This record gives sequence, C-alpha cells and structure tokens, in this order.
Amino acid sequence: TVALQSHLNERPGARPGTGSMGNSSGVCSTEPREAPAAAQPTLHRPQGQSAAEPSGSTAEYALNFSRENETNSIERREWAGRHSVESVDSTHEGEAISMSGVSLQLLRLLRARAEELRSSGGPPRAHRTWENPPSRRMAGEALTTEDVSLEIIKPATAPMGCSYAHLLAGAHAHLAPMGDRRDVGRANVFVSHAWAYKFADLVGAIESAAAELIAAGRPGGKEGGRKARRASGSGRPALNNESEIFWWCDLLINSQHKTFDRPYAWWSNTFYTAVQQIGRTVVVLCPWDAPVPLQRAWCLFELHAAVATGQSLHVHMPPCEREAFERALVDDFSSIAAALSAVDLAKSEAARSTDRDNIFAAVRSEVGFHELNIEVTSAFRQWLLAAGTSALLRAEAEDELELGPVKQPLALRNQLAVLCREHGDWPEAERLFAEELEACEAAAHGNESDADWLIALNNLAAILVRRGRYDEAEPLLSKALSCREHANGPSAVDTLVSCGNLASLLRYKGELVRAERLATRVYRGRVQELGDEHVQTAIAACDLSLCKLDRADFSESIRLARLALKGARAAVGVRNLSCLNIQLSLALILASSPGESTLDEAERLAADVLAAYEQQSGREHADTLLASATRGLARVGRDGLLAAEARRAGMGEMRSALEALSAPPHELPRNHWSVRRIQSALESAERADGLHPRGRLGE
Repeated sequence: TVALQSHLNERPGARPGTGSMGNSSGVCSTEPREAPAAAQPTLHRPQGQSAAEPSGSTAEYALNFSRENETNSIERREWAGRHSVESVDSTHEGEAISMSGVSLQLLRLLRARAEELRSSGGPPRAHRTWENPPSRRMAGEALTTEDVSLEIIKPATAPMGCSYAHLLAGAHAHLAPMGDRRDVGRANVFVSHAWAYKFADLVGAIESAAAELIAAGRPGGKEGGRKARRASGSGRPALNNESEIFWWCDLLINSQHKTFDRPYAWWSNTFYTAVQQIGRTVVVLCPWDAPVPLQRAWCLFELHAAVATGQSLHVHMPPCEREAFERALVDDFSSIAAALSAVDLAKSEAARSTDRDNIFAAVRSEVGFHELNIEVTSAFRQWLLAAGTSALLRAEAEDELELGPVKQPLALRNQLAVLCREHGDWPEAERLFAEELEACEAAAHGNESDADWLIALNNLAAILVRRGRYDEAEPLLSKALSCREHANGPSAVDTLVSCGNLASLLRYKGELVRAERLATRVYRGRVQELGDEHVQTAIAACDLSLCKLDRADFSESIRLARLALKGARAAVGVRNLSCLNIQLSLALILASSPGESTLDEAERLAADVLAAYEQQSGREHADTLLASATRGLARVGRDGLLAAEARRAGMGEMRSALEALSAPPHELPRNHWSVRRIQSALESAERADGLHPRGRLGE
C-alpha cells in the first residue's frame, strides 16, 4: 500500500515474518496430510442384470437400444411436465435449448464406469481433426471428460443421436447403461469446466460444490431458507439436499453427436440463455495455481454469461487440488499471490480463431475484461480463504487430539492470517495473529529469544499498525527489536525486520528523526546483505523514501523510490504485490511534490496499481481505496480552468476513499497516516477551489 511495506523474515526453514503491510512469502516445510479414501458408489444396472454380472460395454447397450421402437413422445412429454424437465434436448424440434440437469448420483455412476474402463485403452479420438493420426487414451490412463464422451456417452446415445439426459428422460430410460429418470430434472446449477480434466476430478469438485450449496441453504447459510430467498425477490429457492440439485453439464445435456458441427451463434445463445435461467454457476478450476478454464475462450464465455446476467459465481476444485493448495499455503505461500495476479482472461484461446474473436467482442461490449477478471478473481479468492480456513480447523482438531492444545499448526495459522490480511479481512487476521502469539507464549515458557514467539510478536504488531492502532503496536515492536538485537545482533535479518517495522510506526506517529535513522539502518543492512536487486532491499529503499517525503526532501524521496521500483521489478516482476506497493508509493511521492511536472506520471502509475489491486484484492480492499485516493491526489494538483473537471473527479475519489476507509470493515481512525495525508490534501484542494472544507474523518 501507500504507507507501509512488508518486511520478510527470510531464515531458511522458518515461517515468514509478515512485516507491517505484509505481501510476504517464505519457505516452511510441513508434512502433507493424507486424504481419506473416497467411498465407492453402487452402479445402477439395467433390469434383469444381477449384481454379480459385469456391467457390460456401452456398445452392447447401444445395440440393444437400436432394436427398440422410437420413444413415445406423448408419454415423454407427460412425464417431463410432471417433473419440470424439458422433454427434448437441443438436437430436436428447432434446436431448442435444453434446461435439463442431471443428478450427482448419475455423475458418480459415470465416474465408477470410467474407472472400470481405465485398464483398457480407448478408441482413436477421431473428432480431433487437428491431429494426424488422431491420438487415443493409453491403457492405465484415467479418463478425461473428453474420453467419457467418446467412450461412454456417444456409444450409448448413438442410435438416436440425442443427449444422455434426453435418453434417460424418455420411455426407454431402462436401456441406458446407468441411471434412470430420477437422475434428470430442471437444472439449477450450471457447471463450467474444461474437458481436459480427469473426469473423476470434475465429479469430486461437483461433490464439493453440492456440499457448499446445501450448507448455504440451511438457516443462517448464505442463501437462507426458501422463504427468505423468495422474500428477497431473487426467486431462487435454497437447495436442501443432493436430490434437489440438478447439474447443467454439457457432457450430458448437449448431444455429443452434433457438438462439433454447430456455429458460434448457436453455442453463444445456448450458454447465455442457460446460465441466465439456471441462476447459479459453479466454475471448476484445476490445477489451482494455473486453472485450465481461465485459458479457454469458451469457458471465458460461460463466466461472462454468469457475470453479465448477475448470477452467483462459485469456484470449486477437486479434493486433490485442495490438498495441493493446503501444502502451498504453508510451503510456497508466494504461489498463492502469483495465482491471483496471473488471472488474465484476455489471454484465453480457442481452437477456432473466429470463435475467440466473437467471444472477445461479446465480453468487451457487455462487461469488459477488467470487470470479468475482477469477478472471477473474487470468486477464486473466496475459495482460497474457505479452503485455508478448512485446513486450519482440521489441523487444529487433529493436533489437539494427538498432542494437546499446543502450537503445532502455527505455520498454517500464520499463513492463513496473512491471506486474510492481504484479502482485506483485518479483524480475522488480527484474531489469528493473536491466537498465534498466545500459543507461542505458552510454548516459549518465558524464553525471550524463542524465534516463534518473536515472529508472532511482530505479526500481531504489524496488523495493529495497519489498522492505525499505533499505541498498542509500539510496545510490541520495541520488545521484538530489543529481544532480537540481544539474541541475534544488530545486523541480523530478523533484527532488521523489527527495525523496519518500528521505523514505519515512528514515521506514522510523526517521530521523523528516529524513524529516518532506523530506516537508513535497515536500508544499508539490506544492501550489504542482499544487494541492490532484492525485493527486501527495494522495500527498505521505499520505506526510506517515505521518510524523506515526510521531511519534504522531495528530490531524494523520488530518487530512492525510483531505485526501489527498479529493484522490485527486476526481483519479483511488475504484478507482484510488493512491487505494486512500491509503485503506488512512488505515485504518492510524485503527486505530493511541488509543481505539475510529475502529476501525469503519478496519475498513470496510480491508475495502473488501482487496476491491479481491483483484480487481486477487490474494490473494497483498503489498499485499493488508497490507490484510488492517490490517483485523486494526482488529479487535484492541476491548475487552470481546463483542469477543473479533473480536479473535481480527483476530489470525488478522495472523498469516496475516506468514507469507505472510515466504515466497516476497515474503520481506520483519523490518526492513520494515510487517512491524515489524504484528508489534508483534500481540504487543501477544496479551499483552492473555493469549496467549504469537509470535516476530518471521524469527526
């Protein structure tokens, strides 16, 4: 953010110290936990087949089906009307769009059948016209969704060329290899996924989504009960159990015999109409750190349809990906921020360039890529927080059962607290850091050189500083610095972390001479230890540049901030949060400098950071609000009649930011360094324009 940068405890093998604003990462090894084995479902079998018999090939069922008479349309329509199911799918009667969905039980049966087929190789993927010769699945390879279509769905539905849902809903449902009429209903969840996924992973993610939707439908859940939902005007009833959920999954709802023949206009209409009417979209992302759907233009169109029509968007991942994320939460925390910053749907691809062009045109005209990136990243971020919280609760329960209430899941709690802090949930971050400190104090038994206790002390102080509670934070930071100097020496990495945090706190409180002296000590120590092009050296240079700004040494402040930004970009890249924080600090310095020569650059830098923060952290995050205020600061510095509109826009941005920062969940006090600076600049701008000064924040 503008004011305070992170300081990373970089001891090999230690948990990362999370400095004052904490966009930090570090290495911490923990032993991964094994997930329990999944229960095996029971297959439905055609009438007359015993449980001991093999389920038979899909080709055999297709042959039996072809010998039957045509479906009785009257019977089918009557049954569909009773069960609110579209009686025909998109391959019949004028290419109407099917609004049917399938049960989770059917998806489980298909997963079991796919596992049976795994031991033998698959047929050639003849639909892959771009392959010569076409590839095939090797024996032992797990079936992807594409393979399930080719090896199970298409053979079963070949005689009529219909979808699998249409086959089950008809009079000859008993001839389908698995499932029955009860497995088809009116769709109420749209599934966006990539066909390259292993089918078992897709079903696992849908099982996770079902559990969340059911939990949300309980009293007090996100969707409340039916009465509450209907009273709210959404018209979307809550889902109380698995039997009420029917999934619009293209594999089973669309005919797999015409999938590759339809033009873009048909598909776009199908996706858009289906998502709008269904009302909920579950996005299956895998792998968690580089999700395939975010690279595919058709998945992009599905996400666009959900956002453009105002539908709820839910992110889910297979159990194996949740386990991988939980490992990264402790062992490779930087990969989480990297995954969020890498979301750029404008880079998605399609097999046909014309499809990609059409999809991109639709997104640009209705939502825009930036808005879509924000929505998708927000859903992604909520999943990350939920998965991290779940992992912590499970680890705490397991460790307390085995070892008693000691500090075993410290690394996980620390990183989850950092995740909460970076995503704007400061109260939750403070609660977790306070719990961490309490556990470490109990385990340290009064040993003031205990490394875990000192890290916990620093972490809690850092979040208190971020929330503007300087008087509470100062004794904690002073204690941490004193203990680290005594235990490790004045130049140790840990000591410089505490020294930098205390320097920032003193600057916020207006003790500029002491603050600059400590910041200079940290910067020189970082250069000596790490060199000029290390992210921690860059952060130290930026902190020192802000000390120079507070002392009105503008030329030196700009020099140091430019040096810091150059080093951070070389070390971690332009979209790393630490680099963005430094860029915003440079924008603040340029906007605060005398004259107008630096205002254009300040506005450009702030606008760039604002767009990145909106996507990575959300529009309501305090860092995003401060970036908006900094852009406003650059605008209000312009003189002359031609700049009047820009000044008014800038003042509006600053007012909006101040109002949001004073309200929950931020509730920053009026003595907060950033708030004071924004308020002072706003009042000066209002006086210059002859407007009545607004009261200070909190008055």
